[in-house]
Amino acid sequence: MEVSAAVDADYAAVSFSDAPEGRRLMIGWMNNWDYANHIPTTPWRSPMSLAREITLQTRDGNLSLVQQPAGDWTALAGPAPYCLTATTINDGVQVLAGAEGTVQRIDVTFTPGSAAEFGLILRGNGATGTRVGIRPGESTLFVDRRESGITDFHETFPSIDTAPLRATSGSYHLTIFVDRCSVEVFAQNGLVTMTELIFPAETSTSLAAYAAGGTATINSLQVTQHA
Repeated sequence: MEVSAAVDADYAAVSFSDAPEGRRLMIGWMNNWDYANHIPTTPWRSPMSLAREITLQTRDGNLSLVQQPAGDWTALAGPAPYCLTATTINDGVQVLAGAEGTVQRIDVTFTPGSAAEFGLILRGNGATGTRVGIRPGESTLFVDRRESGITDFHETFPSIDTAPLRATSGSYHLTIFVDRCSVEVFAQNGLVTMTELIFPAETSTSLAAYAAGGTATINSLQVTQHA
């Protein structure tokens, strides 16, 4: 059985039985004891993660533990979403004008091309921010928060966290929830998840796409702003 990966800031997960419709729900503390007492907040010490619905699903002939965000997100949506289709990402960083925001849900599907690495830069200021990227040659998903904002409060915080990720029918689908101090990634419909604390400046609101060493394609992108 494959188990969905969940890394860094998702500690002491608690699951709940007897939820409506027989669902199994889970929530965790969004922190890491390496730096939990050093994060630049007061008096609180991090929020809880999004509630996730946990299911066993058969994927590619394997029984997999899958995490998917629980709840109706349409009720929280703001203005009309920002959308892209069939867009080539050239080598470098491309800021997506009109997609900036502080609290967002991002749904994106990529098809790899010649680039060794590609993805999105969240809560950014041009080329700096939190990178959520894919290295198809390594079958790896990663979150790079070395330039995510305030990182110098503990030596272990400015990290690159990775999880294994394989293409499905030649593409990669990510659902990303961005909040004022967090990024939660659900890849390939919840087969792989990553949960990260970030501490960006209030003015760091841009969203950018990037590729390194070649090109990639955004098949579809929808950015929904939330309050």
